[in-house]
Amino acid sequence: MNNFFKDLEAKLNNSSLTYSIETSENEKLNRMMKVKIPCGRENQLITFYEKDDEYNRIIDSSFESYRFLHGYQAVWSENHKMIECEVEQTLDFLPINFPLKGIDSLINGDGVESEQDEEKPTQVTHVDLIEHGDIKISIGALSNDFTTIFRAKERRFFPFHKLKSRFVSLKIEGVSVHNHDEA
Repeated sequence: MNNFFKDLEAKLNNSSLTYSIETSENEKLNRMMKVKIPCGRENQLITFYEKDDEYNRIIDSSFESYRFLHGYQAVWSENHKMIECEVEQTLDFLPINFPLKGIDSLINGDGVESEQDEEKPTQVTHVDLIEHGDIKISIGALSNDFTTIFRAKERRFFPFHKLKSRFVSLKIEGVSVHNHDEA
């Protein structure tokens, strides 16, 4: 077993998640680890492949502390006090900067300040929508944890930066969620 699976096993053994290691039919992908993540009263499988170029990002994420929200492309975490849901775009070929820049202009006005050079376009990666006490709602690029889970669930082998630049999520942070029904 390579270091990736040893590190994943160590991570999962410290959580309540169960997993199995199987051999893939596709020889290029070699072995795979299937992890069961709770999704309401059921479980959803996510799959990690032994030969994954994004090894470090997966190990550095805290995907094991998230649970799926049944009926949605969404996850929640009691530990991180977060709910995150993919926002479906009507034109999926647009980079996230395009719709986010428009939302940011609507909320914050056209005079978006940028630390970048005036000749370069402003890169908007998220827009804060509401902040009330500890609760913050924003729309923007997928978090690293959501990207890890989404990539493993959908078995998409895109590099992280491509997924993060093509998908948008709504994040609710600072919420005290203890179970699926509360989420």
